[in-house]
Amino acid sequence: MGLSGWEETNLIAKIEGYMRDIYSKGEAGFDEMRESTIEDIQLGALGLAYMNSEDPRFQELLQYHRGKRMAWRQRGYIAIASWLRGLMTTDSEAFLREVCFTSGGPARFARVGVLKLIAPDTFAETIINAAYGDQKRIMMALSIRYEQVAAETELKDEVPWLSDVLKSLRTRVESLPPIAKYHLSNLVERYGVKTLREVEDRLEKC
Repeated sequence: MGLSGWEETNLIAKIEGYMRDIYSKGEAGFDEMRESTIEDIQLGALGLAYMNSEDPRFQELLQYHRGKRMAWRQRGYIAIASWLRGLMTTDSEAFLREVCFTSGGPARFARVGVLKLIAPDTFAETIINAAYGDQKRIMMALSIRYEQVAAETELKDEVPWLSDVLKSLRTRVESLPPIAKYHLSNLVERYGVKTLREVEDRLEKC
């Protein structure tokens, strides 16, 4: 367009510098965790399409933007993981509706690979110490969360974490009183082990 200060020779560097400046400040809030796909970004924004979106320079900036936005979001994962761990025993219903898609609830972190930031032994211990109703909702949440895992999602990287959580649970239930051991073992097998086996088979086929 011939605008002063936007010469073609330094256009990429200038816009990348702008992006670095924007995403260097702070971290994403809980409501900013729903990541748009590249396809959504390519279409445009606010009902308007980008001009020259097929230009190689635009595509280069699109990829750069995606990387910076992802890093910005991930800086907030630790705080979210800590908050979700608290929900496991204070409001397990809210935990379920935050980490997986249901008929209602925000599902803000249903596709966000945030649970793996909770150490598997810590996650398992939290389940062990929870009331039976909370244990069931937490295990149901894990089942629903991972039953739709695809190879291109962040949740794929949580599958090894899920395996470690289940191993830790299987070890820890052995020291529980008989009735508690029976109930939790059933939950682990029904909602955990079965789901993990199905997920691993699906990813292997992918």
